[in-house]
Amino acid sequence: MEQDNAFDILIKNLSKRGLKCETHQTERNFVVPGGDRMMNTKYVIATIGPCFFCAHDSFASGSASSSTYTGIYASVYLPPEAACYIYKKDWTDRIFRFKKRKTGVGYIDDNLTVTSSSGWTPVHLISHKDVGLFLEIHKKITPLKMIIQHDYFVTVQQLQGRTVIGIETDSWLYEDKDLEVMINLGGQLINNMKTKSHD
Repeated sequence: MEQDNAFDILIKNLSKRGLKCETHQTERNFVVPGGDRMMNTKYVIATIGPCFFCAHDSFASGSASSSTYTGIYASVYLPPEAACYIYKKDWTDRIFRFKKRKTGVGYIDDNLTVTSSSGWTPVHLISHKDVGLFLEIHKKITPLKMIIQHDYFVTVQQLQGRTVIGIETDSWLYEDKDLEVMINLGGQLINNMKTKSHD
């Protein structure tokens, strides 16, 4: 009997939670010579209230075209210039993170690193409690980042052309314990920040 792969296990574990999944799998082999002769893409999307769970994996024979991530995403009422990435603070940030910004709030700046090309920071969106929630998720799922960006998402049609807030990791999550953390805690964090974008 053939064992389930990570794609099938993810669908089963989401279905156990009563979530309906939209799925997609393609495998293409191109006759044209070049670096990207083969392209495999798969994703699983599930709606969770105002949020979307998305696991996406694409592999091309040219490594620059490969991408894997899993996360929870929602649209927010913010202008297009409101854009940043948020990470757990680490000593390596000095070397690997560019365009770092301070929020001016000690607890946020002591625990998180915010990077932004526009200089915008999410100071009015993230509370002391939200910082703690992000750190709690980070203990169980790494690497982890939050994204606030306009037109970030192409896979979920409802998020196209909108400013999106999301929490994601660059791996394919499918095990029950990881989904529990991402869906429950990640969903709570995204909903908290989404609500504040209306204030």
